[in-house]
Order: sequence, then structure tokens, then C-alpha cells
Amino acid sequence: MASQTWDSKTDWDTWTLDGLNTTDNPGYLSINSGVSSGTATSPKLQCANWTRWSKLRLVGTVPGASNIAVQFRVATTEGGLDAAAWSPKLDTFDDDGVCGIDLYEFVSAHPEYDVGPWIQLRITMLAS
Repeated sequence: MASQTWDSKTDWDTWTLDGLNTTDNPGYLSINSGVSSGTATSPKLQCANWTRWSKLRLVGTVPGASNIAVQFRVATTEGGLDAAAWSPKLDTFDDDGVCGIDLYEFVSAHPEYDVGPWIQLRITMLAS
């Protein structure tokens, strides 16, 4: 199965960062000094087969009362992503700092999502 990994500063260059950076800890997202939250929004991603996007796995460190949440939106066309609703914030990090979400299972249980080959991700980080 194909996969995509973002683990270097260059990998994050295509993402839109608001209140976050990849320079404090290259290859990882960090909250900018002086702000309490930030978001990272992926570029619009296309896959030939939705089931190829079935798993989302993030690894991170969530210190103290901090929090990391993931959202996604899907559409049948690239342009459709702009109007697509974001999923609820999913906060599924375990004690080892791993977040695993079965996206296919989530959208299968929510028929209001117009599942297509286009997906976009948004990560929200909240400082403690």
C-alpha cells in the first residue's frame, strides 16, 4: 500500500502553517513562541482509490496539558474540497504519542461526507 510521510522540514513546505513552524525542531511541527495555538493545512491530495487513504497515523509529543487534533475533508473533485466541511476534531493520541485514525471507517459511518479521491488534512496544536 502506498504511503506518505512528512518527517523533514522540506516535507512540510507544501503545507500552510498558521502559528506553527518546522524550524524549532526540523521535521516536526512546533507552536510559535507567543501563541497559544496553530494549524497546519495540507495541500489538496489525490489518490486513485479511496481505500488507499484508509489509515492516518501521526506520531507526536503532547506535553502536559497541550493537545493535538486532526481534521480532514474529502471531495469528489479538487475544487470541491474548498466547500467540503471539515470533520470534527479527532484527538486520538495514545500514551505513546501515536494517533491512529481509520478514515475509511469514519466516512463510512458518516454518509454526509462526499467521498472521492480528494482529501485534505488539518492539524491543530494547542499549547498548555
